[in-house]
Amino acid sequence: MQGHSPDSPSTRPDTLSVANDLRSLLQASLAQSSKTTYRRAWFLLSQFYQETLKIPIALPIEKRVIVGFVSDLFRKKFSSATIHTYIAAIGYVHKLAFDIDPTSSFLVHKTLAGLQRLLPGGDNRAPITLPVLLQLVKAIDQTITGKYECLLLHAMYLTAFFGFFRLGELVGNEKLGSNGALEINQLTLSKDKVVITIRNFKHNNDKKAFDIVLLPQQNKVLCPVRALTKYIGVRGLSPGCLFRFPTGHRFIKIHFISMQFQLCIV
Repeated sequence: MQGHSPDSPSTRPDTLSVANDLRSLLQASLAQSSKTTYRRAWFLLSQFYQETLKIPIALPIEKRVIVGFVSDLFRKKFSSATIHTYIAAIGYVHKLAFDIDPTSSFLVHKTLAGLQRLLPGGDNRAPITLPVLLQLVKAIDQTITGKYECLLLHAMYLTAFFGFFRLGELVGNEKLGSNGALEINQLTLSKDKVVITIRNFKHNNDKKAFDIVLLPQQNKVLCPVRALTKYIGVRGLSPGCLFRFPTGHRFIKIHFISMQFQLCIV
Protein backbone atom coordinates (compact mmCIF):
# COMPACT_ATOMS: atom_id res chain seq x y z
CA MET A 1 0.00 0.00 0.00
CA GLN A 2 1.35 3.37 -0.98
CA GLY A 3 1.89 5.82 1.87
CA HIS A 4 1.30 9.55 1.85
CA SER A 5 4.24 11.82 1.22
CA PRO A 6 4.92 14.51 3.86
CA ASP A 7 3.75 17.17 1.41
CA SER A 8 0.60 15.44 0.18
CA PRO A 9 -2.68 17.35 0.71
CA SER A 10 -4.00 14.77 3.16
CA THR A 11 -1.07 15.24 5.59
CA ARG A 12 -0.44 18.96 5.12
CA PRO A 13 -1.80 20.95 8.11
CA ASP A 14 -4.32 23.65 7.33
CA THR A 15 -3.56 27.30 8.05
CA LEU A 16 -5.93 27.50 11.03
CA SER A 17 -4.31 24.51 12.74
CA VAL A 18 -0.85 25.98 12.27
CA ALA A 19 -2.05 29.33 13.65
CA ASN A 20 -3.62 27.64 16.69
CA ASP A 21 -0.44 25.65 17.36
CA LEU A 22 1.65 28.79 17.05
CA ARG A 23 -0.63 30.63 19.47
CA SER A 24 -0.29 27.81 22.00
CA LEU A 25 3.50 27.83 21.69
CA LEU A 26 3.71 31.58 22.17
CA GLN A 27 1.37 31.49 25.16
CA ALA A 28 3.49 28.78 26.75
CA SER A 29 6.69 30.77 26.22
CA LEU A 30 5.84 33.11 29.10
CA ALA A 31 5.35 32.14 32.73
CA GLN A 32 2.03 33.12 34.29
CA SER A 33 3.74 35.69 36.51
CA SER A 34 5.32 37.31 33.42
CA LYS A 35 1.94 37.45 31.66
CA THR A 36 0.46 39.25 34.67
CA THR A 37 3.33 41.75 34.72
CA TYR A 38 3.09 42.36 30.96
CA ARG A 39 -0.67 42.96 31.18
CA ARG A 40 0.02 45.48 33.93
CA ALA A 41 2.53 47.25 31.68
CA TRP A 42 0.00 47.61 28.87
CA PHE A 43 -2.68 48.80 31.26
CA LEU A 44 -0.38 51.59 32.49
CA LEU A 45 0.60 52.48 28.93
CA SER A 46 -3.06 52.72 27.93
CA GLN A 47 -3.67 54.89 30.98
CA PHE A 48 -0.77 57.14 29.92
CA TYR A 49 -2.36 57.55 26.48
CA GLN A 50 -5.75 58.45 27.97
CA GLU A 51 -4.63 60.76 30.79
CA THR A 52 -1.57 62.44 29.26
CA LEU A 53 -1.72 62.18 25.48
CA LYS A 54 -5.55 62.33 25.35
CA ILE A 55 -5.65 59.95 22.39
CA PRO A 56 -6.45 56.23 22.05
CA ILE A 57 -3.54 53.83 22.08
CA ALA A 58 -2.30 52.83 18.62
CA LEU A 59 0.28 50.30 17.50
CA PRO A 60 3.12 50.37 16.78
CA ILE A 61 4.09 52.69 19.61
CA GLU A 62 6.39 55.53 18.58
CA LYS A 63 9.70 55.81 20.39
CA ARG A 64 8.92 59.36 21.55
CA VAL A 65 5.80 57.99 23.25
CA ILE A 66 7.85 55.27 24.95
CA VAL A 67 10.30 57.77 26.45
CA GLY A 68 7.33 59.87 27.56
CA PHE A 69 5.90 56.77 29.24
CA VAL A 70 9.24 56.17 30.99
CA SER A 71 9.20 59.76 32.22
CA ASP A 72 5.63 59.32 33.48
CA LEU A 73 6.55 56.17 35.42
CA PHE A 74 9.62 57.94 36.83
CA ARG A 75 7.42 60.83 38.00
CA LYS A 76 5.07 58.33 39.67
CA LYS A 77 8.09 56.91 41.54
CA PHE A 78 8.15 53.44 40.02
CA SER A 79 11.44 51.64 40.62
CA SER A 80 14.06 51.40 37.89
CA ALA A 81 13.68 47.60 37.72
CA THR A 82 9.91 47.84 37.33
CA ILE A 83 10.17 50.43 34.56
CA HIS A 84 12.72 48.30 32.69
CA THR A 85 10.36 45.31 32.96
CA TYR A 86 7.41 47.30 31.60
CA ILE A 87 9.45 48.58 28.67
CA ALA A 88 10.57 45.01 27.95
CA ALA A 89 6.88 44.04 27.83
CA ILE A 90 6.22 46.68 25.18
CA GLY A 91 9.21 45.48 23.14
CA TYR A 92 8.11 41.85 23.41
CA VAL A 93 4.67 42.53 21.94
CA HIS A 94 6.12 44.62 19.11
CA LYS A 95 8.59 41.90 18.18
CA LEU A 96 5.78 39.37 18.01
CA ALA A 97 3.31 41.56 16.13
CA PHE A 98 5.55 43.64 13.85
CA ASP A 99 9.02 42.07 13.99
CA ILE A 100 10.34 45.42 15.19
CA ASP A 101 11.31 46.75 18.59
CA PRO A 102 10.97 50.51 19.16
CA THR A 103 12.29 50.05 22.71
CA SER A 104 15.73 49.18 21.30
CA SER A 105 16.17 52.62 19.75
CA PHE A 106 19.06 54.87 20.79
CA LEU A 107 16.68 57.40 22.35
CA VAL A 108 14.97 54.82 24.54
CA HIS A 109 18.29 53.27 25.55
CA LYS A 110 19.70 56.64 26.67
CA THR A 111 16.50 57.45 28.55
CA LEU A 112 16.74 54.16 30.43
CA ALA A 113 20.44 54.78 31.08
CA GLY A 114 19.57 58.14 32.65
CA LEU A 115 16.88 56.43 34.69
CA GLN A 116 19.43 53.92 35.97
CA ARG A 117 21.72 56.74 37.10
CA LEU A 118 18.95 58.60 38.91
CA LEU A 119 17.41 55.44 40.36
CA PRO A 120 20.32 53.04 40.83
CA GLY A 121 18.08 50.71 42.78
CA GLY A 122 19.81 47.85 44.49
CA ASP A 123 18.53 45.69 47.30
CA ASN A 124 19.02 47.35 50.68
CA ARG A 125 17.57 44.43 52.62
CA ALA A 126 20.06 42.87 55.01
CA PRO A 127 20.39 39.07 54.92
CA ILE A 128 19.08 36.90 57.73
CA THR A 129 22.19 35.36 59.28
CA LEU A 130 22.25 32.63 61.94
CA PRO A 131 22.80 35.16 64.79
CA VAL A 132 19.87 37.26 63.50
CA LEU A 133 17.71 34.15 63.13
CA LEU A 134 18.57 33.13 66.69
CA GLN A 135 17.49 36.54 67.98
CA LEU A 136 14.19 36.33 66.11
CA VAL A 137 13.44 32.82 67.32
CA LYS A 138 14.25 33.71 70.94
CA ALA A 139 11.96 36.74 70.71
CA ILE A 140 8.95 34.59 69.75
CA ASP A 141 8.22 33.35 73.27
CA GLN A 142 8.54 36.89 74.65
CA THR A 143 6.14 38.54 72.20
CA ILE A 144 3.67 35.95 70.85
CA THR A 145 0.93 34.71 73.14
CA GLY A 146 -0.28 31.15 72.78
CA LYS A 147 1.82 27.98 72.69
CA TYR A 148 0.43 26.88 69.32
CA GLU A 149 1.24 30.20 67.60
CA CYS A 150 4.77 30.15 69.05
CA LEU A 151 5.45 26.66 67.73
CA LEU A 152 3.92 27.55 64.34
CA LEU A 153 6.03 30.67 63.88
CA HIS A 154 9.17 28.90 65.13
CA ALA A 155 8.67 26.10 62.60
CA MET A 156 7.97 28.57 59.79
CA TYR A 157 11.11 30.58 60.47
CA LEU A 158 13.38 27.55 60.43
CA THR A 159 11.68 25.90 57.46
CA ALA A 160 11.99 29.10 55.42
CA PHE A 161 15.63 29.67 56.42
CA PHE A 162 17.06 26.17 56.01
CA GLY A 163 14.81 25.27 53.07
CA PHE A 164 15.44 28.55 51.20
CA PHE A 165 11.68 29.09 50.87
CA ARG A 166 9.92 32.28 49.90
CA LEU A 167 7.05 33.10 52.23
CA GLY A 168 4.58 32.63 49.38
CA GLU A 169 5.89 29.10 48.79
CA LEU A 170 5.00 28.21 52.38
CA VAL A 171 1.59 29.82 52.75
CA GLY A 172 0.52 30.43 49.15
CA ASN A 173 -1.19 33.48 47.70
CA GLU A 174 -4.23 35.03 49.38
CA LYS A 175 -5.85 35.73 45.99
CA LEU A 176 -5.58 32.07 44.94
CA GLY A 177 -6.97 30.53 48.10
CA SER A 178 -4.90 27.62 49.37
CA ASN A 179 -3.29 27.07 45.95
CA GLY A 180 0.48 27.08 46.29
CA ALA A 181 0.51 26.66 50.08
CA LEU A 182 2.67 23.88 51.45
CA GLU A 183 0.51 20.92 52.52
CA ILE A 184 1.18 18.40 55.24
CA ASN A 185 1.21 15.50 52.76
CA GLN A 186 4.33 17.06 51.21
CA LEU A 187 6.20 16.50 54.47
CA THR A 188 8.11 13.34 55.41
CA LEU A 189 9.28 13.58 58.99
CA SER A 190 11.86 11.33 60.67
CA LYS A 191 14.28 11.61 63.60
CA ASP A 192 17.26 12.55 61.46
CA LYS A 193 15.73 14.68 58.73
CA VAL A 194 12.68 16.33 57.19
CA VAL A 195 11.97 15.89 53.49
CA ILE A 196 9.66 18.41 51.81
CA THR A 197 8.51 17.51 48.31
CA ILE A 198 7.48 20.50 46.19
CA ARG A 199 6.12 20.91 42.68
CA ASN A 200 4.87 24.49 42.66
CA PHE A 201 7.76 26.89 42.57
CA LYS A 202 9.01 29.62 40.28
CA HIS A 203 10.12 28.46 36.80
CA ASN A 204 9.10 24.83 37.45
CA ASN A 205 6.84 24.81 34.41
CA ASP A 206 6.72 21.03 34.01
CA LYS A 207 5.75 20.54 37.72
CA LYS A 208 8.45 17.95 38.39
CA ALA A 209 8.76 16.91 42.03
CA PHE A 210 11.78 18.23 43.92
CA ASP A 211 12.85 17.20 47.43
CA ILE A 212 14.20 19.70 49.93
CA VAL A 213 15.96 18.03 52.86
CA LEU A 214 16.22 19.74 56.25
CA LEU A 215 18.86 18.28 58.58
CA PRO A 216 19.25 18.58 62.37
CA GLN A 217 21.31 21.42 63.83
CA GLN A 218 23.51 21.23 66.93
CA ASN A 219 21.77 24.26 68.41
CA LYS A 220 18.36 22.87 69.41
CA VAL A 221 16.75 26.31 69.17
CA LEU A 222 17.73 26.48 65.50
CA CYS A 223 16.98 22.86 64.60
CA PRO A 224 14.26 22.69 61.88
CA VAL A 225 13.67 18.96 62.49
CA ARG A 226 12.98 19.56 66.17
CA ALA A 227 10.82 22.64 65.48
CA LEU A 228 8.66 20.88 62.87
CA THR A 229 8.30 17.78 65.05
CA LYS A 230 7.03 19.87 67.96
CA TYR A 231 4.70 21.87 65.71
CA ILE A 232 3.22 18.74 64.08
CA GLY A 233 2.71 17.40 67.60
CA VAL A 234 0.19 20.17 68.32
CA ARG A 235 -1.17 20.56 64.80
CA GLY A 236 -1.91 16.91 64.17
CA LEU A 237 -1.81 15.02 60.88
CA SER A 238 -5.15 16.07 59.42
CA PRO A 239 -4.88 16.93 55.70
CA GLY A 240 -4.60 20.47 54.42
CA CYS A 241 -2.17 23.36 54.66
CA LEU A 242 0.90 22.62 56.76
CA PHE A 243 0.90 26.01 58.46
CA ARG A 244 -2.53 26.81 59.86
CA PHE A 245 -4.30 27.91 63.02
CA PRO A 246 -5.84 25.47 65.54
CA THR A 247 -9.25 26.28 64.01
CA GLY A 248 -8.07 24.85 60.68
CA HIS A 249 -7.90 28.24 58.96
CA ARG A 250 -4.75 28.57 56.93
CA PHE A 251 -1.93 30.89 57.92
CA ILE A 252 -1.50 33.66 55.31
CA LYS A 253 1.06 36.38 54.66
CA ILE A 254 -0.77 39.10 56.58
CA HIS A 255 -0.67 36.96 59.74
CA PHE A 256 3.07 36.45 59.34
CA ILE A 257 3.66 40.16 58.75
CA SER A 258 1.57 41.04 61.81
CA MET A 259 3.53 38.66 64.04
CA GLN A 260 6.81 39.77 62.49
CA PHE A 261 5.96 43.37 63.35
CA GLN A 262 5.46 42.38 66.99
CA LEU A 263 8.91 40.79 67.03
CA CYS A 264 10.57 43.80 65.46
CA ILE A 265 9.30 46.31 68.02
CA VAL A 266 10.63 44.36 70.98
